[in-house]
Amino acid sequence: MAMMDAGVMILHQSDDFAFKSGPMMNPKMIDRLFGPSYKRIIRAVHDRGGKFILHSCGDNTLLIDTFIKWRADGLHAYENTSNIDIYKEAFTEQAEAIAAAGADAIAVETMMDITEALAAIAAAKKTGLPVVATMVFDSGRDKDRTMMGNPPEEVAEKFAAAGVDVIGSNCGKGIERFIPICKRMRAVTDRPLWMKANAGECRNESKAKPCKPSPRISLPLLFLI
Repeated sequence: MAMMDAGVMILHQSDDFAFKSGPMMNPKMIDRLFGPSYKRIIRAVHDRGGKFILHSCGDNTLLIDTFIKWRADGLHAYENTSNIDIYKEAFTEQAEAIAAAGADAIAVETMMDITEALAAIAAAKKTGLPVVATMVFDSGRDKDRTMMGNPPEEVAEKFAAAGVDVIGSNCGKGIERFIPICKRMRAVTDRPLWMKANAGECRNESKAKPCKPSPRISLPLLFLI
């Protein structure tokens, strides 16, 4: 708990429990062998006011209830090649509820994994509403790729092929970094582009003070091209 005592509020633990075809052993056995330790760790994290994220590669569909039982706050729990039907079902349920409530369009944003984004897009398209889809580009040497390594060109092409009406990016590493991302997307698609930058990189000069954006850029920027 030294990291939490130093100020870390979210703990991300990696411990693979599944193959691409399903759990490595009976979920009851996993709960019996690992449950007591995980419950103790998660309880300690919660006692310090933190959150616990559990990562497990593979198809964890049959283990979701076990992870919830352990009181994990979030799951980073699947590979692109494993079963993601459970995520598709969740996206479909959300999209249908949004459409039923009378929304004029659906925005799929702040996505970091293109496979997850495409699953959400597919669910949104089924409603018949216009779909806006954006990814976060804040990784790689030049901070121009998604967390999973996808460049703007790949995202734009795959989103266009999936029928997205407006393609773009949001959050990221400051307004100035959105200009080249926008140009690179425009080079491979004629769809409208949606750029929703944050207010700039956060700068924390003192741990005793809240993190503040750069004074050069004080407001978020949204531009549609």
